[in-house]
Amino acid sequence: MSLISSYLRQSASILNAGAANVNGEKTFSSPRAARCRFEDRLTTVRAATGDLVVSQARVFFKPDETVSVGDRITFGSRTLQVL
Repeated sequence: MSLISSYLRQSASILNAGAANVNGEKTFSSPRAARCRFEDRLTTVRAATGDLVVSQARVFFKPDETVSVGDRITFGSRTLQVL
């Protein structure tokens, strides 16, 4: 077991962002489960657009998990967008 794996004691669903549909709405992949460490934490961060925004959480995954800006992460009853 790697060092990081011992800290990943929670589970979340990752929905990878896809192309827009014919109505211009963003689409997402089917959710896939992943082990994680989820921390509630309000922090001001710079989004990919360059704007300062408030981040509501910090989530750690194994290095081989694919998570990109625009994806969604569902943890419990909360769904958050990756900044």
